[in-house]
Amino acid sequence: MISDEEQLVAEYLGDLGFSVTKLEEGAKQIADFRVKGRRDTYLVEIKSKQSNPMKLARFLSSLQEKGIAEESEPMRRGGRIPEVVRSGAHQLRATHTKGGPYRLLWLVAMGHHPNVQVSQFRSSLYGIVNIVDFDDPSALASRDCFYFEESDFYRYRHVLDGAIIGTLEKCQLCLNNHAKHSDQLRRSELAIAFGEAVVDPEVLAQSNRIWLADTGEARGNPAAVLKYVQAKYGRRRLSVMWQSEMFSVTAEVRMDNGS
Repeated sequence: MISDEEQLVAEYLGDLGFSVTKLEEGAKQIADFRVKGRRDTYLVEIKSKQSNPMKLARFLSSLQEKGIAEESEPMRRGGRIPEVVRSGAHQLRATHTKGGPYRLLWLVAMGHHPNVQVSQFRSSLYGIVNIVDFDDPSALASRDCFYFEESDFYRYRHVLDGAIIGTLEKCQLCLNNHAKHSDQLRRSELAIAFGEAVVDPEVLAQSNRIWLADTGEARGNPAAVLKYVQAKYGRRRLSVMWQSEMFSVTAEVRMDNGS
């Protein structure tokens, strides 16, 4: 039986010109879809992230009682997302096919703050932290540094060629530049179909929009990783924003009928 998320993903890919076949699971869990273009084939496993029921209940209760609700969410890698990625990677690995298709994880944000979830997906896949450059003349300039922390793409570089992240209406194709087939995926039909909605760390780094911590230093030693980044980019005073939190405020405006 196909889920609502799977149906919408299949329709999305169909609108891009791809044929989608649902794979039948047997004794073990495998990928959801085989996706074919004119020349390229992809295996796709779909995972969705819902809101935490208790957090959502508190949020809605506050909104109803006070007309306003506040929440904070960590933007760093953590929570259940690495577990979700691990499960999806194992299902893709368990799917036996001919011809070596690209293997992609599709992460769907379905919580009450979907844009926050998308940022969390991206941080988990790429091990992103935000770094402030105190020597930059533009007041407290900062930028994202990919692979500073543990990253799901590096951990599953032999399985995941990339991932599609977003909502059911808008999404991005994220390339895993540690994967064996990253160059081919970059030129594939799916990447062409996504156009500007492709996250490519190498392109972003070349245009100086991000930094890359492409070092063999252990990610459990952030001081050593930061020292590498400073040396690589010729910076003296960099600081990681470990406390990066997203504060969300949603207000409900009640209209008075004058009675």
